[in-house]
Amino acid sequence: AYKMLFENKRVLVTGGTGFIGKNLVLRLIKEKPNLCIIDRNIKEKIEYANIGCHETDICDKEALRGIVDNFNPEYVFHFAANNSHEETPEVIEDIKSTNVQGTRNLLELTKEIPYKRLVFLSSGETYFGNKVPFREDMKVKGPSSYSRSKIESEKDCKLFIETLKKPIVILRASIVYGPGQKARMFIPSMIES
Repeated sequence: AYKMLFENKRVLVTGGTGFIGKNLVLRLIKEKPNLCIIDRNIKEKIEYANIGCHETDICDKEALRGIVDNFNPEYVFHFAANNSHEETPEVIEDIKSTNVQGTRNLLELTKEIPYKRLVFLSSGETYFGNKVPFREDMKVKGPSSYSRSKIESEKDCKLFIETLKKPIVILRASIVYGPGQKARMFIPSMIES
């Protein structure tokens, strides 16, 4: 029999309406958790009618503080990120702000919360520049602003793991695909072609 891990648990999902976050939320709903979503651009509110939804930017530390303090999560899935690969000054600044400072904000604001697990979604792109096949013990490299931001956020997570013994898991997802993904992404664009 399947054991429901998140039933009645307080679960916070940042980036909960993005591609990966939305799919996680749809899966979590089946376990009936007390769910809180933070996303800076919630498009489909009706779908999340019975869930605490906050249209908030994780870069806004005070707004984030209010949500985190009030919700007091037991589990945190940190999926909010700017995953653009544009290298314009505006996009680079938003990547640094969202991916690095937003992650720092979340880590700092949950520092005193005894959560059971925080899952940080990094990227397999941190391995780019290495010889394939990639291995977890390889040196990470940053060929793009996006991958550099993920590497910097991983360092912040590791600091919290090592110094504060926080239960943080870092996932380096690669070529994620599935229903509802934007057509410009790798797998959907191949299928469309």
